[in-house]
Amino acid sequence: MATGPDQDRELSPRDHLRRALRTLAKRRRLATRTAIVVLAAIVLSTLMVTPKYRASASLYVRMEQAPVDPLSQDSVRSSRLGTVSPLAVMNSYVETLLSRTTAERVVQDLELDTLPPPNALRDRMKRAVTGAVSSILSLVTRTMAGGVQEAPEDRFRETVDDLRTLVSAEIDQDTELILITALHPDRQLAQSICQQMADILVMRATTMTRADAASAYEAVAAALPATASRLEETERALSEFKREEGIVTLTDEQQRQMEQLGNLEMQHLQAKAALEETEARLATVHQSLASHGEPVTLTEVLTESPEVRQIESDLYQREQQLAALLSTHTEEHPEVVRLKSQIDAAQQRLAREVERVAVAETRGLSPEYETLAQLLVSLEGDRMGMQARREAIVRLLADSRAQLARLPAKERRLQELTREQRAASKSHMQLVERADELRLASQMGGPPVAISVIDPPRLPKGVWDIASPPYLVVLILGPVLAVLIGLTGAFVVEYFDDTLGTPEEVADRLALPVLVSYAKGHDAFARLRDEVWVRGDGSFPKVLLVASARRGEGTTSVVAGLAEALADALPDETILTVDANLRSPRLHELFGASVSPGLSDILLGRSDLQSAVQGTDTGNIVLLAAGKDAQNACMLLTSDAMGSAVESMRARAAVVLMDAPPIEDSPEVQALARTSDKVLMAVRADQTDRTAAQNARDLLAGPDGDTILGVVLNDVRFD
Repeated sequence: MATGPDQDRELSPRDHLRRALRTLAKRRRLATRTAIVVLAAIVLSTLMVTPKYRASASLYVRMEQAPVDPLSQDSVRSSRLGTVSPLAVMNSYVETLLSRTTAERVVQDLELDTLPPPNALRDRMKRAVTGAVSSILSLVTRTMAGGVQEAPEDRFRETVDDLRTLVSAEIDQDTELILITALHPDRQLAQSICQQMADILVMRATTMTRADAASAYEAVAAALPATASRLEETERALSEFKREEGIVTLTDEQQRQMEQLGNLEMQHLQAKAALEETEARLATVHQSLASHGEPVTLTEVLTESPEVRQIESDLYQREQQLAALLSTHTEEHPEVVRLKSQIDAAQQRLAREVERVAVAETRGLSPEYETLAQLLVSLEGDRMGMQARREAIVRLLADSRAQLARLPAKERRLQELTREQRAASKSHMQLVERADELRLASQMGGPPVAISVIDPPRLPKGVWDIASPPYLVVLILGPVLAVLIGLTGAFVVEYFDDTLGTPEEVADRLALPVLVSYAKGHDAFARLRDEVWVRGDGSFPKVLLVASARRGEGTTSVVAGLAEALADALPDETILTVDANLRSPRLHELFGASVSPGLSDILLGRSDLQSAVQGTDTGNIVLLAAGKDAQNACMLLTSDAMGSAVESMRARAAVVLMDAPPIEDSPEVQALARTSDKVLMAVRADQTDRTAAQNARDLLAGPDGDTILGVVLNDVRFD
């Protein structure tokens, strides 16, 4: 369906629908073949994929006790500095399920690395291609490395990597459920892998949570005697000072300074206690690592990393700003919330950098060591964040104490004693409460976070449980997609098609009337004859030239068909048909005559018009064939002899119909148009190029632009 900038006639919805239907009819073979090829490609690619069965399980995560850091009461901080949100806990369990450690445990327990590979044809083809590519890469690598041999394939690690691509875990939205999915070509293994992952998570949640609670309780219990003793001392000192100096209360400004300093000291105590607990856990992990006989160099490497030092510096500055704000503002203050968000982002960057360094340091070591190293990474990131916070608070404490030193001696002393007493009391009460919580958590029958399997994986059965490839989706959507692609291809080809196909397109592109449009076998020449009569104001042109832009556009058929229609209308007149296509004559074949004598014989002086004209089966139609041996057709048709011959034709017949050669091959057509009274342009639907037709129109139009009567659109198959 050709379009262009010179097409300014606005089309109605009916026209658009008509053109769309015509395009589908015209391009039906292209659309059908494209759809078949696409569908075959979809089916073949689907059959080449090894089917993987899906097994799923649902885990319920019940928050029986919020897991918090030993001393923090901050309900919105991250797990390193405050209360862990339920979503954060569930995300942690999801990451645990998807970790390499879990995958290695599943491979070991189910001995997946010892199973033979699938024997399906598609799998053998896949392994053959993969093996060929690997061999080429191996050869190139060995060549570049000077012939160094590669290590043998690690079947275990390859199986672990494959398994990690076949399992998934996600949190069911707005619930406390974790959904586990495992894919495998063996339906029983799919079920076993899913069940094993669920069992590993339940076991780890129980064991790790109890161990963390016991470790935290030991750290808090060790700090209790010191806080109790300090509280008793501060109360006694404050009471004695008030009695001796006779001072009972502080001013409002002194109260503000004291509260600010007290808040900073409390933050310092919390940060210090959290840091000590983390360092204690770090020491335990280091001992476990040492028992495996592996070197422990992570701390030294992190200390030397410039990226880690930069993140620590940024974290220190923001923690200092936060500590200053918390001494005078509430947790809900917008600036406090903003700073906390920035600190969380910095801590995440620190965790990623620590993990990157740890992966580089532990690559190639035993799975047991990697499991401990992952815990070490988490604790080391926690320690760095807590260390930055503690150092920031220490800096602010020094500034606040410097302000206190400028007060009068009695007021300063009273403020110090009051502040110490309040801080000691608050710290001791928090430790007591936290110790009770941790003691109960470490002794209780179940963990603070209980995980149970509420929907165990069932054995996959049938096509419904095949996740990859999705046979049902392919079965339903494959044909639809193929048809859509086929139709799209047809419309795209039609859009870029620059040929003339419909009467509307011809009229718009050439600015000429379409006298008649017809398909093969249609008798439309009587209507063409009438159109010529009407446009000739009640008469037929004496000499009518039928021309075309390119060969094969039907000029010969138009001449023969129009001659028969004129013979019916003018039974007593002679209709002379002339084959002026000296290079490729065909008109004589339609009338069953010989090619010679003909026009070339007349122009060369070998014959006259009377002798060259041949009769036909239709009595009043006579034929002047092309003749033969016309090696110089252009010179003959533009000669004076041609002009004399045309004048003789005018006298011989009522109407002379002349079949012109194609303009692309014959520049003499313009001269033939000048010797004719009118011209008909023949255009073959969906084959004639727009540009060629426009150029032909310009050559045939004549000086006044009225030489061309109109266009005959033939071979219209999709109208």
